[in-house]
Amino acid sequence: MKKRGISPLIATGILIVATLALGGLFFTEARSIFASSIRNPSMSVTDYTVTPDMSVFSVNVRNDGDVPLNITGASLRAGGETFLLVPGHNMTFLNAGPSLQPGDVASLWLDVAGGPHLADGSSVYLTIFGGAVSRTFQLIVQ
Repeated sequence: MKKRGISPLIATGILIVATLALGGLFFTEARSIFASSIRNPSMSVTDYTVTPDMSVFSVNVRNDGDVPLNITGASLRAGGETFLLVPGHNMTFLNAGPSLQPGDVASLWLDVAGGPHLADGSSVYLTIFGGAVSRTFQLIVQ
């Protein structure tokens, strides 16, 4: 009795399809594992106000990322001058802070008296240092 099997061409095709399926499954699982371990620090300014004499900024900063942030300071740049803001000196946390969990909002009081001269309608660049991330925001003084 003569035994028959599948042709070598069909066997090779089946092996290639099986290899691609297993490789795709491995790739998908590995990608989801690595994506869940990636940290994404981020912050945004949700609201700000300026006193009429332009000496104090009240700024709300939100932790938009998925890791805790520790606000360590800030700088204000206007008209070519840079003014450093240091917690406990000319930067005060009104509610949460300086450590912000994901989703938390901190209200900052920034005393810029003695800093750069500000005019109504001018652009000010506020950089907030949050440990793993620093971000610059453009604010319009009004």
